Amino acid sequence: MSTRQKALALVRWLRANSLTGMESPEINYRNLRNCLMGHALSEDEHSSLPIVSSAIFCCVAERLGMRSACCAFPSHVHASVFAPPGTSLDGAEEEIPSGELESMYLDPYGSDDEVTLNDLRSRLVEFGWNLGSEAFLKATPVPLIVARLAQNIKATYSTVQSLERGHDRELEMKRLRTGYPDLNLEAAVYASMWAELLMKQTSSFHWDANLDSFLNRFALSWSEDAWIVEKYLVPLYDRFIGSQPQQRLRRGWENVRAIMNMLNNLDNRQPTVNRRYTQEIRSRVHYKIGQVFRHKRYNYIGIINGWAANDVTALPTPHYLTTEEAQEEADTANLGANPPEETPQQRANKTYYTCL
Repeated sequence: MSTRQKALALVRWLRANSLTGMESPEINYRNLRNCLMGHALSEDEHSSLPIVSSAIFCCVAERLGMRSACCAFPSHVHASVFAPPGTSLDGAEEEIPSGELESMYLDPYGSDDEVTLNDLRSRLVEFGWNLGSEAFLKATPVPLIVARLAQNIKATYSTVQSLERGHDRELEMKRLRTGYPDLNLEAAVYASMWAELLMKQTSSFHWDANLDSFLNRFALSWSEDAWIVEKYLVPLYDRFIGSQPQQRLRRGWENVRAIMNMLNNLDNRQPTVNRRYTQEIRSRVHYKIGQVFRHKRYNYIGIINGWAANDVTALPTPHYLTTEEAQEEADTANLGANPPEETPQQRANKTYYTCL
């Protein structure tokens, strides 16, 4: 088979087996799981965004001996396939003076057929791209594809945030195979911020566009990643600062080193030890600080790192819950899915725990 025949056979096989694309995109397009290749390959629906569908095609095409790459076309990533050196896509021997390889375009997300170059150029004109549009028709470096996928994760987060709490679509958009949906979404957004900082060139004037929001999330919710920030992000930050023609004073959430110093100071503080000083408290606190457990519902491993008697507000609240929601979660955990009306004495006798 020629390269063109192989590419068309592959895209049709992937689509015939529902390994690319998605059903009902008008409803399902922004689901978080559509951004994750692992979900696209392993779930029965195999739903994926155009960028993930194209990546799946390119990975399989490379394994079949074709040279393929994602093409970051505006609003809809395509896949490109290149002819072998010295031949055309149809297998004819030819010498191209410019040295550029003949290429073709495919849309594994939405079409069984080749997408013509003229069609793509016409769409660029419709988008208003008259100058520099040829850049969208070339193979896109992997870091740019990763950064673009990060933007899709953020778009999902923004869409979820715009919905009312309890909306029919809210839970479905956050649902993954396992785990707490809100925490999964928060982790995905945090990962997307990492991706943008790691993938973008520090020579870019906008490298630090999301640095303050990243450092805020890191310090408040993911401080155990301090060693990763120290190892990978601090050198990038120093390189970026050194590349700026005009240095300015960077305070608080704009300064990676300042945030790391703050966290190190907090870590070096001597913690206050609160003893279980009465027999009553000793009888009510059943679990020890440092005790490891497995969550019955979500199956994750946790370590108890705090407890308080009587008042859930005395404990740190998970970053994805309000105080009222934390109280509701505690009620459910202690008394079941439909807790009965409590007396003041019953509420006063509770012990609440936190964990890592």
